[in-house]
Amino acid sequence: MSLASVNEFFPPLLPQRDYLLAVDSDGTVMDSMERKHSRCFVPAFIESFNLQPRAHEAREAWEFVNLRSRSRGLNRFPALLASLELLQSHPGLGSDPHSLPQLSDLRTWIAEERRLSNPSLKSHLAHRPSAELEAVLAWSESVNLRIRELSVSSPFYGAQDALLEASGEADIVVISQTVSEDLKREWKANGLEALPRCLVGQEAGSKRDSLERAIASGYQTERVIMVGDTFQDYDAAAALGVAFYPIIPGFEGFSWQRFQSHALPRFLAGAFDRAYQADLLSAFQEGLPLRPTWSPACAARAKTSLEQSAPELRVAVGW
Repeated sequence: MSLASVNEFFPPLLPQRDYLLAVDSDGTVMDSMERKHSRCFVPAFIESFNLQPRAHEAREAWEFVNLRSRSRGLNRFPALLASLELLQSHPGLGSDPHSLPQLSDLRTWIAEERRLSNPSLKSHLAHRPSAELEAVLAWSESVNLRIRELSVSSPFYGAQDALLEASGEADIVVISQTVSEDLKREWKANGLEALPRCLVGQEAGSKRDSLERAIASGYQTERVIMVGDTFQDYDAAAALGVAFYPIIPGFEGFSWQRFQSHALPRFLAGAFDRAYQADLLSAFQEGLPLRPTWSPACAARAKTSLEQSAPELRVAVGW
């Protein structure tokens, strides 16, 4: 799939300033990651795949993959595969023969599809019916319904002030793996919808695809920076040769204050060099481990699953 084929999900962007600030939303600007996963993704995961007998272990596996590790922020569909693989190796399962879904059709679809979203999955099912993928779609739609029942999340302390200051010098685009409808709802409810030039959700494809399209609108790579809270954000920036600033999970307010007072001025002055970014990444890496505490072997199994289903996700997961 070429980038041209995702035009309908990425509105035309004509540069108004020389600099581009690409920013993630959930867990970066909006304090929403913990709530969405604990109250929406995890219950839907347990109920949709009949994991009630192992609900505690299922929650641990899901939250490690999606909140506590280098795979934080991964698109929900490969995250579902990784969470099931991690759960399979959880010591809490013991010798219990309780079977877990293998989702081989999902593995195949992930390997073939570039835009991992509900619309693309529905399109696939229209041509290649699969009871397994119908169940996955029902799970994903259940997640969306639960999210829309939540009260709207607010920005982290310091995020709005930093973005307002940056908007005086840089065009801002929001690049997220959140469903576009929910993304726009949250930014509008917080009175921030006019701040970014555009908001791009998961329907447009990977973060790398969306960032590449934004840059191609007419920005020089040395004048582009990506701000995010996951290694998916970092990998997109690194692949395209642009700067990356991490919002460290658990230290979001501090991260935004440091961005406004130190990182943003350095970026605009052309002094956001590799040494400075390396210092920032050191603390970022410490907060997002590769392996769960319960067993070093678990992450290796989740890694193997993702590599087999979609080799291009190796970098995205960060294993």
